[in-house]
Amino acid sequence: NTFAWSEQFQLFGTDIIDGVARIESRTNAVDIALGQQATLDAVGVLGPASSGGPPEQITLINDYGPIHPSLSGASVGPDRVVRVTPIYVAPRSIVRGSASLRPLDKVQIWFQQDFRPGVMLFNAVSNPTVAD
Repeated sequence: NTFAWSEQFQLFGTDIIDGVARIESRTNAVDIALGQQATLDAVGVLGPASSGGPPEQITLINDYGPIHPSLSGASVGPDRVVRVTPIYVAPRSIVRGSASLRPLDKVQIWFQQDFRPGVMLFNAVSNPTVAD
């Protein structure tokens, strides 16, 4: 199977409840690129991306309160369909301030049965391998 990733991202905020990150956005999602930033306002609305963030990073400026910065990424599967799916949820929430996320061009691959889409994995599974 052939898979492909591009540098197309969406920034959003979520919660971790009882140690499980259900990948359900608590905020709206915005398209964002490396070197850009977006502000989560005091009522929990994420504004549009703008320039001004550190190069090679995506920055969330948080004026809201406790939130886990999160990213979705676009990928093309073996069926050649483009899908945008969550790729990262910060394990710790940030309160007010900013957080910069730096996506890496690496993926971890493994085989697994009975996987439920929409749940972020916290532990490595048996015999994983990392690919660039």
